[in-house]
Amino acid sequence: MQTYQNLRATLGTELGIDPSPALRRLEEMLLAQDLRLEPPELSRPTDRRHLPAALDIGERVALAGRGADLHALAAAWATARAGRSATVLVSGDAGIGKSRVLREFARTVQHGEGIILHGRCDPELAIPYQAFVECMSEAVAASPDGVLADLAAPKLAELARVVPDLASRRNDLPSPAKADPDVEGYLLFGAAASLLTALARTAPVLLILDDLHWADRTTLQLMTYLCGLNLGRVLFVGAHRDSERPDGPLVETLGGLHRNADVTRVVLHGLTPQHVVALMTAVTGREPDDMAVELADLLHQQSAGNPFYVTEMLRHFVETDVIIGLPDGGCTASVPISSAGFPDSIREVLTVRVARLGDRAASTLSMAAVIGQEFDIDILASAAEIGEDDVLDLLEASARTALVQEADHQAGRYRFAHALV
Repeated sequence: MQTYQNLRATLGTELGIDPSPALRRLEEMLLAQDLRLEPPELSRPTDRRHLPAALDIGERVALAGRGADLHALAAAWATARAGRSATVLVSGDAGIGKSRVLREFARTVQHGEGIILHGRCDPELAIPYQAFVECMSEAVAASPDGVLADLAAPKLAELARVVPDLASRRNDLPSPAKADPDVEGYLLFGAAASLLTALARTAPVLLILDDLHWADRTTLQLMTYLCGLNLGRVLFVGAHRDSERPDGPLVETLGGLHRNADVTRVVLHGLTPQHVVALMTAVTGREPDDMAVELADLLHQQSAGNPFYVTEMLRHFVETDVIIGLPDGGCTASVPISSAGFPDSIREVLTVRVARLGDRAASTLSMAAVIGQEFDIDILASAAEIGEDDVLDLLEASARTALVQEADHQAGRYRFAHALV
């Protein structure tokens, strides 16, 4: 306690300031012999290795052909872990595998005890800072008490505008400052930077922003601000479609970010013929013979190597017995390659798959698609005017054909397997 009093006197005499709120709380805890002074309770988050639900998805087939892309992400992560924040922008067409690559990379970071934050932009919601609200909420949950205690209350009050959970971790937050909207935004940006910097001192941080082609201007402004700073052990990874929204705020943001020497761009291209053969092996669980390899080569030409298109077509071939198993454990094409029946678009493949489920399922899935990529069973049942048990039966049948799946392990909620579906 004498050390604290000496420090207090020195701060007042030489700098004209009082000890920080964190130090004052520490004095109070020492006087009260507070049991919370036990080091393990203050030093470490309980869910550091937690993988956000949106990234914790079981994969149906092994990842193929993305070794170089994952290597680029790993190199940027090494830079961040060494103490200098970095940014990676992952782009490509719909179905090219951006989200899959992000999930694969996040699992690698998780095994290395990094802190993973994830947010996505949703075209159906007009919430300012939506993706960052999700990320910063996870950042607050991952922060040890000591990290939040050391941050100035006015800064956290600004962040509490968009992350109300902060109030449950710090009960001394003042009301946010009332100012011009631009000033309030600037204060919010600074608060977000302070929290990420403090969190990165405890462990490296991976912050993923998915579907940036749907981002609003406020999200992109905050992203530009944070990526322009050196926050320490933080890696920002943003993903967007090349073919979506050629004009608007995203183009302006990308132009500004690409002028930053710390930004790495990863452009995902179609798979090679060899990778398509590897996917055929993964989907069928069998080794392709020469005829099956020839079919894979033709599929590569028809699909331009788009992984989603390739995977759906392979499932279509298995379901229609175009690809069949052999007694030796391999597989082959059962019809001449020229008559394999390649449809002109993925829409036709999916339409055929839905049609096999019957008209009632097709009608119900169409209503679900109007609700959104994710939907609740009770809302769908109400819209379709059928019982929830019947809706659940239809969705379970659709899940067996890989059209839909349970959403993030939430009971009563489903999602389409891909935006293209």
